[in-house]
Amino acid sequence: MPDVISSRAVIDVVAPAPFMCEDTDVQLAAIRAPDIGAGGDPRTHYLGQAADGGFFMRGCSSGVPAASDPATVASSPCGAADWG
Repeated sequence: MPDVISSRAVIDVVAPAPFMCEDTDVQLAAIRAPDIGAGGDPRTHYLGQAADGGFFMRGCSSGVPAASDPATVASSPCGAADWG
């Protein structure tokens, strides 16, 4: 039976607030590329979550592939429903 293995890291977004999900996706792709290039499992999916304290970032993905493509990264807001 397949396993789902998850991990997390807290990384500051390099774009100034209020940043957009596209900014987060670009940064995620830049983090993913060397991880996979250094021998990471190419099936690894990357999802960025931005705390919504202070402003609300809409979620998006770097693409909508027809078949599973772990190189497609995505980002979403998280936190309280009142934006902080």
